[in-house]
Amino acid sequence: MRGPLVALGFGAMLTAGIAMVAALVVLALLVAPALVALAWNVLDLGAAIGLGTLGFWGCVLLGWFLAAPMAIRLIMVLIVFIADPAWLDDAARVHWPEPTLRNLLAIVILLVVASMSHGSSGGRDRRPRREAAPGA
Repeated sequence: MRGPLVALGFGAMLTAGIAMVAALVVLALLVAPALVALAWNVLDLGAAIGLGTLGFWGCVLLGWFLAAPMAIRLIMVLIVFIADPAWLDDAARVHWPEPTLRNLLAIVILLVVASMSHGSSGGRDRRPRREAAPGA
């Protein structure tokens, strides 16, 4: 009788782990674009630095770009260069935003989105542990 109960316990633990990972992925894919839209369009960071507002897909792509690890960012940049290199020919008049609380809050929100993929090192400590002195 104990064998099936153990199997059910491992199955429940595995299912809960998969559900948690799926929820985190969905949350990251939805929260990052929402925070970008808040910072860029609602708090007007785009207008403050001399750029326009972002549409839906602009917010989605920028949110995913900021929340992705560096390897994914490089792949996204390569796709843009390969797909349409003439896209970078247009000149933009970008300038520093005014030092207001609204712009500071928008920049902090974008920094939070950019740090989403760097939250944890997987629980491993990269430094080797020092052994205790003999007899201590």
